[in-house]
Amino acid sequence: MRNPGRKTTTQSDVLAGLILIFTLLSSSVQAETILASLADTIDLPDEPAGTSLCEGGTPNGVFEPGEECDTGDPDPGDGCDSNCRIVDGWICDNPVAIGPLSFEAYAGAGASWSVTSDGRTAEQSANTANAAFALIDAPSFESTYTFETQVNTSADDDFIGLALGMNPGEVTPGFGSDTDYLVLSWKQADQDDARRGLALLHVFGGTPVGENNNSPLWTYGANPQPPVSVLAWADVSGDTGWADFIQYEWTIDYQQDSLVVTVDGVEEFNVQASDWPERFPDGFPDGRLAFYSFNQPSSLFTITGPFEPSICTPAVPGPPIIGTAEAGNAEASVSFLPPEDTGGSAIIGYTATSSPDGQTGTCTESPCTVSGLSNGTAYTFTVYATNDSGDGPESAPSNEVTPLLPQYTVGGTVQGLEGTGLILQNNGADDQAITDNGTFAFLPQDDGSDFQVTVATQPSNPQQICNVINGSGTLAGSDFEDIEVICGGPEIFNDRFELE
Repeated sequence: MRNPGRKTTTQSDVLAGLILIFTLLSSSVQAETILASLADTIDLPDEPAGTSLCEGGTPNGVFEPGEECDTGDPDPGDGCDSNCRIVDGWICDNPVAIGPLSFEAYAGAGASWSVTSDGRTAEQSANTANAAFALIDAPSFESTYTFETQVNTSADDDFIGLALGMNPGEVTPGFGSDTDYLVLSWKQADQDDARRGLALLHVFGGTPVGENNNSPLWTYGANPQPPVSVLAWADVSGDTGWADFIQYEWTIDYQQDSLVVTVDGVEEFNVQASDWPERFPDGFPDGRLAFYSFNQPSSLFTITGPFEPSICTPAVPGPPIIGTAEAGNAEASVSFLPPEDTGGSAIIGYTATSSPDGQTGTCTESPCTVSGLSNGTAYTFTVYATNDSGDGPESAPSNEVTPLLPQYTVGGTVQGLEGTGLILQNNGADDQAITDNGTFAFLPQDDGSDFQVTVATQPSNPQQICNVINGSGTLAGSDFEDIEVICGGPEIFNDRFELE
C-alpha cells in the first residue's frame, strides 16, 4: 500500500541534491566527475512507475487505496483511465462486494439494528442483555475485508467487535454441539468478570447460557466458561479498551488456515489454525463475517471493502441555484443561477417544472417560462440543467406564486349632469355614485369578461334622464373607456332618444 502523503526518494532526487552541493563547493566539471563515480557505487531506489497503483500496469477491477477508480479495463471510454484516475466529466462509484445484512441474537438480547440505504453501515442502538450479531452476506474466506467501528456514546463501556466463520441460525439452541465460530471481542473497561481489551474467542460445542454478566461471552476475561474459550489477546490492544466517539479501521484477512487482524494499521493478531491443532484439525470455522455488539448501545459498523469494479457514468451538472418565480396569465417566469458544477461539459439547456401539474418550460439561460398553468392555482417551481451527459438534479423549490387573468377597467365620461343622486351599475352591481360631469371607472374585472353599464338611479333636483351609449361589450386585453353617459331634461331626450 502506498502512503500518498509520503514522497518516495528516487535516484534522480539524490543526484540532483548532490549536484547542487558540489556545485556550491567546486566547479561544475569537478562536481559532475565526482557524482558520476558516486552514481555507480550508491545503491538507490529505482524511479517509481508513477503516483497511481495502475501506472505502468493494468487496472485489475479491484478498487484499492491510492486509486480513484478501477474498472478492470485499461481501454479508454469507460470514465476510468489506465492510471486508475477518473476522467474529467465522469463520476465513478465503487460498490462494496457484500450483500445485505441479516440479524440474529442470543435469547433475551433485545437488539435494535438499523441500516443505511446503501447497506454499508449498521447501528445497534439498544443496551442488549445478550450478544447480538449482524451477519454479512459474504463468505468469510473469500477476500480481505475492511470495516470501521465506532461507539457514539459515553454512557456504557461494554463489548463490540466482529464474528468470524458464523452461520445463520448458530445462535439458536438447535445448533447445539455444532456451534463453531470465532469472535473478536473488544471491551472498553474492566467490569465484574469482564476484562478490558481486544480478545480472540472461540465459541464451540454449545450455546452460551445466561444474560449480561452471567454470559460466558461476558466472563471470559476472568472466569472462562464453556462454550467460550480465549484463544489469544491482541498484541497491542490486549489490555486497552476502545474509546468513545473514535472511529477504528479494521482489516480482516481470514482464511481456512490463518487469521491476520489489523486495527488502524497496527497488527493485532497473526495466528494459524495449526497453533491449536486439536481445536482446529480441519482449519478455522467457515461461514460468514458478522458485526458483534453485546450490552453496548450506539455501536456503529461500516463495511469499507472489498470493492467490486468501479461503475463510471458521465457526469451531469449539479442543481441550479433557484431564484424568484413571478406569475402571469396561466404562466410563470422562473429565474435561477447556473449550477456551481457543470459536470465537466457545457450546459446546453435548463428545464423548469411546476408543482403541482408538472408543466415544464425550457430555456438556455435564466429565466424559463412555464406555460399551461391553471389560473388561481398556487405553484412552486424547480429547475434542472442538462449537458451532453444528461439531466442533473433538481434545484430547491422556488417561492409560491398564483397565476391570474389580467384585469382591466370599464369606464367613460358623463355629460350634462345637473341633478344629484345618479348611480351607475356594471353587470347589475358595483354601484358608482356620480356627482359631477367627467370621467368614471368601475372596479377591474377579468380580461375576456362581459360588461354592461346601466343607470340604476336617475338624478333629481332637477329631475333628469341619463342614457348610456356604448355601454356593453367584452374586455379584450385593455381598459375600455368609450362609454358615454348623457344626461338632460325629458324634453331633450324626447328629441334625441327613444325613452324606455
